[in-house]
Amino acid sequence: MKLKQVLFIASVACILHTNFAKESITYLYSHSLATTKEAAYSYAKENKNKIIKNKKYIIDGKIKTFDYPDATRRFWRLTMFFTSLGQKNEIAALKAAYDETLQENHNEEVIPIGRCRGASVIAGMLGAHNPEQIAAAILESPFDDITKVFEKHWFIKAVEKYTYLSKENIYKLFTFFSSHNANEKKPIDYVKLINKDIPLMIVCKKGDNSVPFSCTKRIYDTLIRQGKKKTHLLMLDKGIHGSLLWTSEGTKYQDCIHAFYRHYKLPHNKEFALRGQEAFEQTFSDAVQAYLEANSA
Repeated sequence: MKLKQVLFIASVACILHTNFAKESITYLYSHSLATTKEAAYSYAKENKNKIIKNKKYIIDGKIKTFDYPDATRRFWRLTMFFTSLGQKNEIAALKAAYDETLQENHNEEVIPIGRCRGASVIAGMLGAHNPEQIAAAILESPFDDITKVFEKHWFIKAVEKYTYLSKENIYKLFTFFSSHNANEKKPIDYVKLINKDIPLMIVCKKGDNSVPFSCTKRIYDTLIRQGKKKTHLLMLDKGIHGSLLWTSEGTKYQDCIHAFYRHYKLPHNKEFALRGQEAFEQTFSDAVQAYLEANSA
């Protein structure tokens, strides 16, 4: 076989491999507190049995789901003893699910998608383990440090009001009855270690009363200061924590994510991506900074 033929075949094989890698995507869902792995299908085009189709979706393809150690299907919804809120045992659970995905198909690229606790664990896993086959990540309402959430969370305020316990004592009780360790790293400690080449989309509501905007913005600011230029921030004015995709600005959320996918050459819905391009352009750091400065008063 002539050298030119060998080079031509090698080039074609390289192109085919690249295209295949981009198309061979598994969406790894990281669930929030007091939910289970089944929550993944509320973000998907079709439910697990492919019977029900969702009108809004940001997942269209293979899904890898798993339960965190604290997940339960009993009425109390949470086994708090195993809850660490973004620390070692939860990071280990997500890493194990990622490893299982690659064992099933070693050429796979993975897009982790998570909400609240699940999003914070993704940040932790990306920073702690630097996994190589990450195509992108979607973080909805991540928190930087649970102690910061305790300062403003509506539930903590209610407990403080009716029990006369201080936030500090409520936090101490939480650490006593859970796996959270006040001396261990928090999600924000891992953020600066995330690979700068991973495209990240952070989604939040500016007036969130569960995870304050300031907690999510500290993650974003840390990433930007570290020179991670593929970091994006979508700020929504309306919506309910944990249900941003299905409330009033859900279509904007959906379309912006598909525009994000298209920008980084990932599978996407073309109609959604075109519709979401304007919103996506506002997620780049310069546009975010200009918006925040204009609305800082």
